[in-house]
Amino acid sequence: MLLNYYPEIDIQNYTFNGGNNKPSFLQVAFFELLLAQDKIIANLDDFEKSKILSQAIKNLEVRKSKNESVGRQITTALIISRILNLLDIPIENIGNKDIYYEFNSYGIVLDTTIIEKILVTAKKIKTLNL
Repeated sequence: MLLNYYPEIDIQNYTFNGGNNKPSFLQVAFFELLLAQDKIIANLDDFEKSKILSQAIKNLEVRKSKNESVGRQITTALIISRILNLLDIPIENIGNKDIYYEFNSYGIVLDTTIIEKILVTAKKIKTLNL
């Protein structure tokens, strides 16, 4: 299952176009988009959601520390966003709710601060042991 493979992806060590037994950026992005599907997340139990959320938080923090572009952070943030949305957890300091709706529904970034806001909310929720 997808859940078992996600923690094995080394987000610090992927390549742009694959090779050397490392996933490519596109393979990681495709996998995360698959994992972020509402139907997949809805079928996870609480333990699985927590495990995926923890890994996605870790991966997004790595991406941010590497100063990856917002475009490369979207798929990881989308996993987090959709788990939080399914759990009906509001994103803190969201301001315009349309910005969050567009991101969560379509992965469209209307305001680049949305990714950081999603990460901050998820980290707070995770410390409360989801």
